[in-house]
Amino acid sequence: MGGKATAAALAKFNLAGFDNWREPELIESQIIIDTTRYSPACDPEFFSDTKSDWYRTSTVTPWSPGRVFIVNFNNGNVN
Repeated sequence: MGGKATAAALAKFNLAGFDNWREPELIESQIIIDTTRYSPACDPEFFSDTKSDWYRTSTVTPWSPGRVFIVNFNNGNVN
């Protein structure tokens, strides 16, 4: 799902009584990463539903305005 399509889907999303969901910025995703953990690379006590997968951010890459950074919660890599 692309950036505008994702934003539109999130605008309609309602979970736990909240309807103001958005994709996190890169720094927000990186704060969650715990480099001492693997698969997932975050604290499972606080983020128990996090899958070991790639997650989009809302931060646009400087080399391509049509692309955003993604964070791999399997190992903590950022692309």
